[in-house]
Amino acid sequence: MDMQGRNIVLFVDADVSCDAPFEFGELKAEKDSSYTSHAMTPQALLHSYSHVLDEKAPQTFLLRIRGERFELGDDLSSTALAHMKASQQFVLEFLKREQRL
Repeated sequence: MDMQGRNIVLFVDADVSCDAPFEFGELKAEKDSSYTSHAMTPQALLHSYSHVLDEKAPQTFLLRIRGERFELGDDLSSTALAHMKASQQFVLEFLKREQRL
């Protein structure tokens, strides 16, 4: 329901498998086998949104920021911090281009 009335939605995820410093792309609604709110993919969430509310979901993007370590208690590495800062700058510029900030 947090997406209702929004023009744009951005999901952000830390990921060791994406290219550095980050990957960014638009998402489309897609029915898949995820079934709980804690395990649904963003695509499945968009599909459920459209199905339940009978309206098109807002334009949605996924920002995957390259991480390095995800062990409990690990500090953010200087490389991961640089990736996060690069992604923050990208998002600010993207929103300015979209005239939504």
